[in-house]
Order: sequence, then C-alpha cells, then structure tokens
Amino acid sequence: MFSELICGQGCCSETLEEDLLRRSQNDFVQAVTNVMNSTSDIFSFHKSKFEGYFTEMLDQSSSDLHNMFVKTYGLLYQQNSDIFIDLFQNFHGYFKGTGNVKLTKVLKRFFSDLLQRIFILLNAHHDFNENYLSCVADCVDNIQPFGDVPSKLLFQIRHLFVAARTFVEGLAFGVNLMEDLSKVRYSDSCIRRVTRMMHCSLCSGFTCAMPCLKYCRTVTSACFQPLFTDLNATWVVYVDELVRVSERLEGAFSLANVVDPIEVTISDAIMNFQTHSDSLSTQIFSKCGQPEPATERKRRNSEAAEVSKTKKPKLKSEHSVKEEEQNHLDQFLHLFRIQIKKTQFLWNSLVYVTCDMLGISDHGESCWNGTDLIDRKKLNAVHIDEFLHVPEVDFHSSTVIHLYLTQLQAMTAKLKMAVNGLHSSWTDHSDIVGYSGASGSDSDDDDAEETEIQESGQESDLPIVKSFDHSEWKQTRISDAFKLNTWPSLPYSTAHHLGFSYFSIPLFGLFCYFH
Repeated sequence: MFSELICGQGCCSETLEEDLLRRSQNDFVQAVTNVMNSTSDIFSFHKSKFEGYFTEMLDQSSSDLHNMFVKTYGLLYQQNSDIFIDLFQNFHGYFKGTGNVKLTKVLKRFFSDLLQRIFILLNAHHDFNENYLSCVADCVDNIQPFGDVPSKLLFQIRHLFVAARTFVEGLAFGVNLMEDLSKVRYSDSCIRRVTRMMHCSLCSGFTCAMPCLKYCRTVTSACFQPLFTDLNATWVVYVDELVRVSERLEGAFSLANVVDPIEVTISDAIMNFQTHSDSLSTQIFSKCGQPEPATERKRRNSEAAEVSKTKKPKLKSEHSVKEEEQNHLDQFLHLFRIQIKKTQFLWNSLVYVTCDMLGISDHGESCWNGTDLIDRKKLNAVHIDEFLHVPEVDFHSSTVIHLYLTQLQAMTAKLKMAVNGLHSSWTDHSDIVGYSGASGSDSDDDDAEETEIQESGQESDLPIVKSFDHSEWKQTRISDAFKLNTWPSLPYSTAHHLGFSYFSIPLFGLFCYFH
C-alpha cells in the first residue's frame, strides 16, 4: 500500500509498518464513525418519536370525527363515510410520502365529493346520472357552497402537513448523511501521519508515550479540512432550518389546532350548504340543467335529508386527552431543539471529539510530537511545523463530499420552503446519500402555490456550490485557526457539549501492544 517507511530506517520492517497502517486506519476511521453514529442516533431518535406522535394524533382525530358525525348525522354519515376515510388515508399517505398524494387535489376532491353527496341528499326527489354529478362537482369553485372553509382549511392543512413531512424528511436526510460520511475514504498521507503520531514513538524507545493533544488535533484537522470544511457553513443553516420547521409544528399550525377540530370545521361547511341549499341548488340547476324526477322509492329518502337539514353539529366539550397529547408533542419539540442545536457545532468540533475518541488527552508532563518526547507545556507550532501542510486529497472522497454538499444545500432549501407551507420538488439521490424519500412528484403544482413562490421574493442565503480545486489544497496550509498555539481550550468534555453519548475507549492503549 505504501512504499516509503513511516517511522524511518531501522525501526520496523515494511510488513510491520503495513500492519501499523492498517491498525491506525481502522482506529481512526472507527473514532470518526463513533462521532457520526452518535449524531445519527440523535436524528434517528427524534424522527421515530415524531412520526409516532403525529400518526397517533392523526388517528385519534379520524376517530373523533367518526364518532361526532355518527351522533350528529347518523345513517346519512355512515352511508357516506368513505369520503372521510379516504381523506384521512390521504393525510397519512402525504405524511409518509407514499402514493404521490397532493394536498390541494386531495382537499378539492374531498369538497367536490362532499358537494355531490349533500346535493343528492337534499334533492332526493331528483335522479342524477354520472355526467350530471360531474357537472355538480365542477360547480364547487364557482358557487362556493361551503363558504371560505375549503380555502382556509387548505391553507392550514398545507402548512401543517408540509412542515411535518419535510421535518421527517430533513431528519431522515441527516441520519443517512452521517452514515455515508462515516464511510468516507481518507488520503494515504492522512493515514501515514496518523500512524506516525500513534506508533512511531516506539522506535525512539518511548514506550506508551502519549501523542501531544495539540499534535493530534493538528494531524486530525489536516485530514478533515479538505473533506469537511465546506460542509460546515451549510450544515449550520440546515440545523437552523430544522429548528424553524419544528417551530411551525406548534401554535396556529399545530396538529391540535388544525386536524383536531377538523370535524367541527367540516360540519360548519355542511351547515353553510344547508343554510343556503335552495339558492345553491338553483345555481347548480341553472348551470347543469333540470334533472329528471326521482322514482317513488327515492322520494321517500327526501325525509331523511330534510331531517339532516335541521340538525346542528355538537361541538366537543372534552379536549383533555388531545391537549395532553399536544403538550407531549410540544415538550418533545422543545427538547428536540435543544439537542439538535448541539449538533450544529459538529464540524467545528469534530477534531476535538475524534482525539477524545482516540483516547488522547492533555494529561502528563511529556508527550510525543512526532519526532521526540517533549515537555507538554513547551509544545508550540515550531516543533511539528511539518504537519501543518494539508495532506493530498483523495479524489474519489472529495468528489463524493461535493455531492453531499449539493444534497445538503438542496435539503436546506427544502426546509426553508416548508416554513412557508411550500413543498418543493425533490430529486431522488438515494444512490448518493441512501435517502429513500419521495421523488420529485410530491409537490403541489397548483397555481396558488406557484404564486406564493413567485411573490415571496426571498433570495436564498445558502452557500454557492463550488467544485474542489485540488491544486489549491496542495498549496494551502491549515488556516491560523488550526495552528497549535490557537486551539481554544474547552471548559468541559467536547463530546458532552455536543450531547454525544458514548463510552470513550482509549485506543491509545493499543500503542503498548507493539512494545
């Protein structure tokens, strides 16, 4: 794998050095993987929890609507319950990203079907064929039989469900991004420097000498900077947008304020139709023509329809169960924002946490600086200046990172749009980041949404995607922020600060194995 000896002549055989290289690579990759997995676990936990809360509350709302409508409309509702069942099934489908569900079309179809069913019930003394009923459905926009309920409900439903679905997609993206970044390949020069840091002290007779912590951070940053530096700026915005979307799931567009009272909202729409039924029927007859008289059997059904005209929906007086569920969800979202904010510093802190994972600390009077055992307090940049040069970039890894950056920017833009109730088209790049969400056909392509997008006039502040200049990497030294004498001290464990839960296994203990 490598031709040049790492620790110099007379120390280890080429075979042993190759073994040390493999061990160093495994230890280093495992340390980074542990950090990525800890971050992935945070995203995965909150994704699973939120899906459970949201689905359970949605099911409860569907059950409440059914119970209320059975009491209010009785047999008339039970005979037409299929359109309400379909409505909630479509809500579930949209939230889960299955079935190519579009909210605007779902609600338009629901109110068109509702118009047909109520019109038939209130005009049971007439016969209507399929063509006539199709004409009735087309009248829903012109005559507005349900007042402004459909438009208001669509506005609320879109904001809620777009935020909820995009929130889950954003978390799923984070899980898969961490999993894939943990598999990134590091350059050969990076692994050689790690090997020299971890093992070459043995050649100088310094048994179990611990590498200097600043030395570890310098070597580690040289490995990370060509790969992860460009991710940092977009990652910070990505986490901010996840927080903003989570805030959208509370308040006016919370599940409790939108879907919980949906049975009352729909009942209000039905009552509006009933109140103006004569006028509305006249408008429909004018547009669609005079229907044929019904048979004697159908005429008898008109009494039931007249009864339904006078019945008022009974508002729910007890909300304690749902209020408790919404409180749990609000508390969950609050804790989520606390946890996810800690991951915002992931890329800036990756160097610190990786050295922690390797078991390298700032304890002891002396440490290994790559060439000698020195007084830890006297360590400065001059002692290991050679390692301040950025290693050559692995071409394959840099290309993959560039694709990840593009995906991260796309996901961030999508989260930004979700805050305004807009679900952008999604291009499936599951072959890149392992994301298996819905593809580009999930957006509501109606005119209203297009107008909202055009009128928003918001310019994206996302970083521009730029290609890697490998020649620039070779000529660039690590920035001043990464130099040994400018590492900021941390008042407590970096891993604890980031909220990572892991048992730090001191891999440095393996150094003594070769003595």
